[in-house]
Amino acid sequence: MPIQRRARDANGNIIEPMTLAWCRALGIRSVDATCDRCRYQATINAERWPDEMPVPDVGLRLRCSRCGSREIETRPNWLEYRASGMGGPGRDRVRKDGVYRVSRS
Repeated sequence: MPIQRRARDANGNIIEPMTLAWCRALGIRSVDATCDRCRYQATINAERWPDEMPVPDVGLRLRCSRCGSREIETRPNWLEYRASGMGGPGRDRVRKDGVYRVSRS
């Protein structure tokens, strides 16, 4: 079954997806990608694609490096948002060595 790339409201109207421009404004420069066939996951730098591209459409440009599938689901890499300090209380932080950890405060 093909991946649904557009969410819909209760009336069936399409909800406009987040664009890469919106992600970049929040400090997010990459997307998390998951293969729908083998569930392989990777974080992909999204700098090469234009600002107006919807985040779900990045998956249309990818191929799974494990099984070769073109059915890739993409979403913003929210760890970058939280690491930037804009994610609110209890957010993830980045240490100097670049390793993510979750704060429990």
